[in-house]
Amino acid sequence: MRAIVKISSPVHLPPTPLEVEGKRVPTVLIVDDEATVRNVVRQALSKEGYTVLDATGASEVATLCQSLGDQQIDLVIVDHGLAPDKGRAVAENIVKLCPTVKVLIISGWAYKTVHDEDGFLPGSSFLQKPFTPHQLVSTVQNILFPSTQ
Repeated sequence: MRAIVKISSPVHLPPTPLEVEGKRVPTVLIVDDEATVRNVVRQALSKEGYTVLDATGASEVATLCQSLGDQQIDLVIVDHGLAPDKGRAVAENIVKLCPTVKVLIISGWAYKTVHDEDGFLPGSSFLQKPFTPHQLVSTVQNILFPSTQ
């Protein structure tokens, strides 16, 4: 069972959290200004059964987060190089709205470069582009279910 939500103006309400065999399916939000990256992430995670939401930047994220109601975002995957806001700033705003969300920063730049430029939110993870769908799914599973890995 999968759900895919494409966020574009006007914003539509996201689906109700899915349950499979009595367990809530994790919801992942991808924030990237590149449609190709959003599509790869959406397809890879949807295939694994995740509920996937997406946005191109900070303004869409704010509208989406305000419209969620009781739905929870479990993981935000955010591009480091978003414009005009950096990915870290967008992630910080999401954490303020959804305090339990986990953060995965993605970037074409190396870890050290991103760290030296912006630093990372405490507890956040990093995945360098380009990545394969398998690398993405494995990373997401390690973040969301660390005790099972």
